[in-house]
Amino acid sequence: MESIDDGFFALDTNSVVTYWNKRAEILLDTRKEDLIGKNLHEVFTARGSRIFYDNYVKAISEKITINFEGFSNVSNKWFAVSAFGSDNGLSVYFKDITEQKNAREKIKESELRYRSLIEQATDTICIVDASGKFIEMNSSGCRMFGYSREEMLQLFLTDVLFEEDLKINPIRFDELKAGKTTSNERRIKRKGGAAVEVELSAKMIEDGRIIVFGRDISERKKAANKIIESELRYRSIIEQATDAICISDASMKIMDVNPYCCQMLGYTKEEFLLLSVTDLFIPEDLKENPFKIAELISGKIIRNERRFKRKDGTIIEVEMSGRILEDGRFIVFGHDIAERKKAEESNRFKAELLNTIGQAVIATDMDGSIRFWNKAATEIYGWSLEEVLGKNIIDITPAQQTKQQAKEIMNELLLDHSWSGEFTVQRKNGQVFPAFVTDSPIYDRNNKLSGIIGVSTDITERKEADLRLKESNERYNLISQATNDMVWDWDLVTGKVYRNKEGWKKIFRTGDKAIENELIDDWDNRVHPEDQGKVKEVEEEILKSEKDFFEVECRMLRDDGTYAYI
Repeated sequence: MESIDDGFFALDTNSVVTYWNKRAEILLDTRKEDLIGKNLHEVFTARGSRIFYDNYVKAISEKITINFEGFSNVSNKWFAVSAFGSDNGLSVYFKDITEQKNAREKIKESELRYRSLIEQATDTICIVDASGKFIEMNSSGCRMFGYSREEMLQLFLTDVLFEEDLKINPIRFDELKAGKTTSNERRIKRKGGAAVEVELSAKMIEDGRIIVFGRDISERKKAANKIIESELRYRSIIEQATDAICISDASMKIMDVNPYCCQMLGYTKEEFLLLSVTDLFIPEDLKENPFKIAELISGKIIRNERRFKRKDGTIIEVEMSGRILEDGRFIVFGHDIAERKKAEESNRFKAELLNTIGQAVIATDMDGSIRFWNKAATEIYGWSLEEVLGKNIIDITPAQQTKQQAKEIMNELLLDHSWSGEFTVQRKNGQVFPAFVTDSPIYDRNNKLSGIIGVSTDITERKEADLRLKESNERYNLISQATNDMVWDWDLVTGKVYRNKEGWKKIFRTGDKAIENELIDDWDNRVHPEDQGKVKEVEEEILKSEKDFFEVECRMLRDDGTYAYI
């Protein structure tokens, strides 16, 4: 017992320690002299963990073997424990599994990060087994291929590639098995057969599976073709461009400009060719924000807003971007942003407009902190703008019983999803009421998720109206029991069918069986196969025609297997 790697100790039937090996001393930092002859639980009561006490007592009292894992407050370690109860007491083996537990936690965290990364990736990421069958596909891949995830997992890699392409450019399995990463451009076959140009790279991982990264390059290919065409038609395009285009040499002397640039700044082309780019800037602006020549030379694209000086001395605000060309020249694009400034002013107007509508409009940042709260929100919820700014939306509007649901909805929105539905909320005074809420992600100018906007409406009156309608329908069903006819309404908005149940039971001989759903499919599925075509035609005519009366005769299946003529 002194030579084994496990900690070991023994207790008599009164939990008094009778043996304590050297490894136990090391793992629990407790000398055996301090334990032999003493009650284990009295020694460790203040410092121990409840799980050890409970399992030891159970093993002794029931004379059984118990295996468990527990965290020791004595040594701040995780132990795997085997406790053997017998007539003589308890024998306990335990080993330090802290590193394994930490490793499992890291694996779990890694798996969560992996799932988050693969689902949020804008590129297609998929995994295929050695036979080429898809065993994993992220959301971007499903969108690119046009299949649902379940459909993708039924397919093989060869199912989404064109046979004629594979003959010319087969999949290079030998290179993958050799550990190489293969990259090429291919056509993939979307659901329905349409072809999409993609860039694929693949690598075989250690377990023999193949991970494939894909990116739709249709637009890039089109752009590349346009670049080739633009080189051929350079002069035509630069002359017709609606943005100002200016090309200078390495010393910033202007070498070429397009007509829009001449029009925007008021110079002729000949006058431009006598100037330097810096001649167009306002001197004090250049002192505060000099032209970043070094960054341009390093290959960066410089984008900013600047003031330019027109020939007549007037100032114009321009959004410009510049970069260095392969031959060392600089190309600068610019456009007058006066209209954009107006648009910004328009956005301020829209914000004011939101304060005039009757629905509560609330915007938050990514953490749920309130950043916008219109007047209707104050009227509906009772909180003023000053009271809620900076506070978390979950602490303000959801009723107590829906706070957890609100947190789950918030997590969905942060995954770039939208949400709408009925939700129980509360006012400042604690009054709870039903609302219809629509929440959507907000994106900044760089298309990055920056917050959440929600629109909510008090639907108390509507819910009360629904209740009255339900009561009316119940009266309608009661009255209809006296007739053998069946009358039903098809709600084209919700897709639900409201029918008098007694008429339904009599015609279709359903006995006392309850109607399981209120969908149009429950009607359509009963139509005789030979009559389904004409019934469908009438339903389609109802949806698009302005006529107010339609009639069709058909056979419909009863529950006893016979057909009723309707």
